[in-house]
Amino acid sequence: MYKKLTPLELRTIDEYLEEAGVRYDDIRHEMTDHVATAIENMDGAFKDNFSRYMLYNKKDLLASNRAFKKLARNKALGILKTTVLKPQLWAIALTLFASAILSGNYSDIEDRTTDLEITLLIVSSVLYFYFWFYKIISRNNYSVINRLVTFIYFGSIVFKADRLIDNTMVLLFYYSFSITFFLFLMQSLWTLNKTYKLRYHA
Repeated sequence: MYKKLTPLELRTIDEYLEEAGVRYDDIRHEMTDHVATAIENMDGAFKDNFSRYMLYNKKDLLASNRAFKKLARNKALGILKTTVLKPQLWAIALTLFASAILSGNYSDIEDRTTDLEITLLIVSSVLYFYFWFYKIISRNNYSVINRLVTFIYFGSIVFKADRLIDNTMVLLFYYSFSITFFLFLMQSLWTLNKTYKLRYHA
């Protein structure tokens, strides 16, 4: 008989897995979902079902850490893909791009390129360090998301767009899109984190 678990029961599974050594939140959440699905289809009380399930499956569950990490990675990449395809992101990026071009009619277009480059550095740095500050105070420890954000941030710094892109219009759009992308990516990650919190701490 299917019986949906309560947030308290989900948190019990999550805390058990943490004590068992699953330290990354995203991997642990995927494991918790897996265990919860199995228990929801078992007859009887949660406590008895959970104890019985872990008795027979704990070893295999903890050994399959890599498979659950893959699930977490696919979810993070799904967020990245969804973020890039958001119409609002493109609308704002194009608006910023158009504004830079229009303002360039009244001043040197090269100055607008420099302005956007500096803006990108400031926006990405502020968001990146806020991300890690929030991670520390909230004690969130994501295996995939942490690496993804770090890779994108340092990638944007190492990638010297002005040396590789000769066309000023293309360079302006690159900076406009990158600034908007960082803002939308962080918003998406915070939404994901909020979803986890609501599910396990409702």
